[in-house]
Formats: sequence, structure tokens, C-alpha cells
Amino acid sequence: MLYAAYGIYSLTLAVGLGFFWTYDRKRSALPKKWFITHIFLAVLTFIAWTSALSGFTWQKPAKIYRSPSPWSNYLRHEQLRRRYQRNQGP
Repeated sequence: MLYAAYGIYSLTLAVGLGFFWTYDRKRSALPKKWFITHIFLAVLTFIAWTSALSGFTWQKPAKIYRSPSPWSNYLRHEQLRRRYQRNQGP
């Protein structure tokens, strides 16, 4: 999906630069259909980038205990208890 986002971004950039050089050089207004096309590509680029980056995580994944034994369950609870232990008052 990231490669598709790069492709859509490149297409949007090329179209935008093409419109800039064509219409800005003539100092004329961009026709509405081309403007709408460029806005549509920009929205599509945003959607592609956000969906491509949604699969990445910025946190270290938590340790997963896959064993069904009671001992591993006990260790998991002890680890969570140590992690979220509140200070006990005097």
C-alpha cells in the first residue's frame, strides 16, 4: 500500500506542477474541471498515505504469553501487577 501511496503522490505532484507551469506562465485561471481533478488526487493521496501508515506502530509491542499453563498466567499477572502497582500509603 505504501508503494501505491508513493505512486499517487507522484502523479498528484506531476499534475500539480504541470498545471502550475501551463497556467501560471500564461497568467490565466485554471479551468474548474482540472482544479477539481487536482483536488480529487490530493484527497486520494491523503487517504492512501494514512491507510499505508496505519499499519505501523510507534510503540514496542507487548509481550504475548501463548502458553495456556497456569504458571505463565501467573507470570503475566505478576508482570502487570508490577507495572501498574500504585504506591501504598503508610
